[in-house]
Amino acid sequence: MPDAEFGATPWGRAWLRTVERTDGSPRPQLPKARSLARNHKVEPTWSAGAVTALVRDGSSAPTVVLNLAQWDAAENDAAAAVLAGHRPDPSGDLPDEMLTELRDAGVSVTPTAPEEAASCTCRSRKRPCAHILAALYALVLQIDERPVTALELRSTTVPWGDVAGPGSDWIPLEEVDADTFFTSPSTPLTP
Repeated sequence: MPDAEFGATPWGRAWLRTVERTDGSPRPQLPKARSLARNHKVEPTWSAGAVTALVRDGSSAPTVVLNLAQWDAAENDAAAAVLAGHRPDPSGDLPDEMLTELRDAGVSVTPTAPEEAASCTCRSRKRPCAHILAALYALVLQIDERPVTALELRSTTVPWGDVAGPGSDWIPLEEVDADTFFTSPSTPLTP
């Protein structure tokens, strides 16, 4: 399979299908949306059920809000049963077969048509606008990098909590002191 810029993992491809639907309706704003996401012009922040993204588009910076449908109680229970059989990876990675297990259990990791419950502060009359689609593409990229994000967006009760959060072995790169990282406390640095 060739390398994919968006949807490099099955988790990302599931979300990519919400943007690049095959229902026959043309979406001429997709190339611009991909370009905005590819060039890091989208700054998303998210929590369960909601994504807010600042999209830098030339001299404007509209804000996009995506309201994502969360799992109902039955989906939450089914997802919890599937997730109970897996150990979390500190990086937020998930095995590809877990996606199949969730689908088989009747749990969708994507909301239906997320752009329909979205708003944008731009002046475009076309909905979804390129900014909304760019925010969705940015989510696809994040989900490709950290698949557990797909679950965190749909549920407030992901049993693992924030797998890369406090208490994990991961630290933000900016907290690493490059001068002392590769030396032990007893080894003095020599210029």
